[in-house]
Amino acid sequence: MKIAITGSGGIGKTTLVNALSKQLGLPVIHEEMQPVLKALSVLHTTVADPEKHRQSQVNYVKACEKWLQNRDKAQTQDSFVSDRCAIDLLSRWLTSGVYREDDKLLLNIVTICKRLCNGLDLIVMPPLLQFEEVPANNEAGLSRQKSLVLKLQSHAMTRGLLDQLVNTPKLYLPPEAVTLEVRIELVMQALKHLGKLQ
Repeated sequence: MKIAITGSGGIGKTTLVNALSKQLGLPVIHEEMQPVLKALSVLHTTVADPEKHRQSQVNYVKACEKWLQNRDKAQTQDSFVSDRCAIDLLSRWLTSGVYREDDKLLLNIVTICKRLCNGLDLIVMPPLLQFEEVPANNEAGLSRQKSLVLKLQSHAMTRGLLDQLVNTPKLYLPPEAVTLEVRIELVMQALKHLGKLQ
C-alpha cells in the first residue's frame, strides 16, 4: 500500500503521515524538501545579479532532480506513507520562474512527477484551514510560508495539477475534517473502498 499526503505547508501533513504510519504499520518516506527550498530561496535572492542568478538556476534544477531521484528510489518499497508527493515539487518548479522557455526540461520534470504519482495507491490532501495558528517553523526547523496568498496559490496549484495529470485515486479531505481522528477515519474508509483494507 502506497499512500502520499500532499498540500500546502502547515495543514497537518506530517502529523497525518506519522499517525497513518503507526495505524497501518507502514514505513514513512520523509519530506526531505530542505535542499530544494534552500536552492529556491537563493534563486529568489539573486535576481538582481544575472551571473549569480544563472548559477542559482542551475543549482535549483540540480536540487529538484536530486529530490526526484531520491523519491524514485524511496518509492520502490512495497508499502509506505509519504510526506509529500512529486506534484509538490512540480508546483514549486512552476512558480519558481526557472527556465520558463525550456519546454523540454519542463516536460521531463512533468513526466517524472506523473510516473511517481501514478505509482501510488492513494493521494490525500488535508484541507487548508488554518492561516495563522501554525508554528512558524516546520519539523525540520525551516520557516513556514506566512503569506496567505502564497498558501492559497500553492494549495490550489497542487490540487489542479493532481486533477489534470494524475490518475491515482485522490482523497480531498473536507474542511470539517479538523481533527486527526476524523482525518484518519476518512483515509481508512477510502482505503477500504479501494480494496486496500479488509
